[in-house]
Amino acid sequence: MLGTVIALAFSADPAAGLPQIRKFYVFLELLVVFSTLRNLQWVRWLFLTWAGIASLTAVRGFVQFGEKVQQAHQAGRGLYDFYVASASPVSPAIGTPSPPRKCSPSSCSALSCSSPARTNGPGPG
Repeated sequence: MLGTVIALAFSADPAAGLPQIRKFYVFLELLVVFSTLRNLQWVRWLFLTWAGIASLTAVRGFVQFGEKVQQAHQAGRGLYDFYVASASPVSPAIGTPSPPRKCSPSSCSALSCSSPARTNGPGPG
């Protein structure tokens, strides 16, 4: 663990190592839970609480999906077309698609630039 933290401290891109630090947090959390909760009743209560919260989050996701389906029907479009259109960059001031970013190969990768050639489907090849 210490080696990972040292490597992260001297890394040129420390953000790339943050998932490893998150894993440390999860493992430490497990140690705290299992060393704190000695009674099986408390462990059961904790896991049922987590399951309840996860279930409520899932229900919320289904409600959001239903709202998107309803919005698509109100707009007279198919769900896929509506979802893709709503995910595209839109200028909030005038409601039109924002212009593509101008990137050079040295300043950004092809996946982070948006241009008409990349947004209308797969390219040649």
